[in-house]
Amino acid sequence: MSPCHNDLQPSNLVLNDGKVYILDFEFAKNNDYLFDLASFGNLDFNDSLNIIKIYKPNYTEDELKALKLWRIAINCIWYLIAMKKKELGYDKPLKMDFREVALFFLNHNGDIIKSL
Repeated sequence: MSPCHNDLQPSNLVLNDGKVYILDFEFAKNNDYLFDLASFGNLDFNDSLNIIKIYKPNYTEDELKALKLWRIAINCIWYLIAMKKKELGYDKPLKMDFREVALFFLNHNGDIIKSL
């Protein structure tokens, strides 16, 4: 366990004047560091696969498997969040189809599951 952001996705990173700023620390607490690396692949899991090579070049197969399992869990969480936003009627005010957002996350689990 180590200090983690727990929502380290690209939308919580801002690049300004050559510096990276991390935003949104409401979920920060100790966790498996692989959770943060898996979160980083929120739009594309390849981002997680690339960042683990930089963060820990000598990662083990067990760590890679854990990274994939965390990504699957995070995708399921985001699926549920998007469906709740759909249910609450956020589509129109936010101009997003939250059912499509939910399916985006759910559908990304297939390739990860196949790679386990």
